[in-house]
Amino acid sequence: MTRRFVFFTLAAGLLALSLGGTESRAGSATLDQLIGGATLTEGDLTFSNFSYTPTPTGSPPIASAVDVTASLVGGLVQLEFDGGFHALANTTVDYLIKYEVTAAPGDSITDAHLFGNPLAGSGGMAAATVTETINALPVFGIDSATPSASVTFAPQSTIFVTKDILMVGGTTGTSSLSFVQQSYSTTAIPEPASMALLGIGLSGLFTLRRFFKRTSVA
Repeated sequence: MTRRFVFFTLAAGLLALSLGGTESRAGSATLDQLIGGATLTEGDLTFSNFSYTPTPTGSPPIASAVDVTASLVGGLVQLEFDGGFHALANTTVDYLIKYEVTAAPGDSITDAHLFGNPLAGSGGMAAATVTETINALPVFGIDSATPSASVTFAPQSTIFVTKDILMVGGTTGTSSLSFVQQSYSTTAIPEPASMALLGIGLSGLFTLRRFFKRTSVA
């Protein structure tokens, strides 16, 4: 009985270890915390190396007033920026946000999806747009008429994102954006070490099964 218990515990432990590390957690932080070196991790993606440049300098929202949240939505890892990005009538504000997205070892990022709620003020040359550059790929973006866009690219383990939020106030109205979301698809390739642990765990279970058969025959 003791030998059976030892075999079962060892095999089950190795199998659990081989399947470990897949648990994901949502994370959130203010943009100033991320600029200060904090990172967000969700699923198999990590977001890091943030920077934020509003022009004119000091235009609201300041970094501490922008909330950034990483979550898992519909199988995609999503990064959301929540803040009062806006331009008053007859003014222009350009917000530049840069960050890095890194996939877990053995995984690759294959596409990006952009969504938000840009609202253009009335009159004049009013505009509310979010344009995005990923590595050296062509820019894609959204505006008040088209609030969502997507782009696909060759699998990448790390991408560098530049998000340009441009708010141009109209002659009689304010342009604004309260949130913008960026989500990513990834391809999962099992790590060699994980596969080895999985093999050891399964091997242990098979060994345990044969041990039981021999014991039953005896």
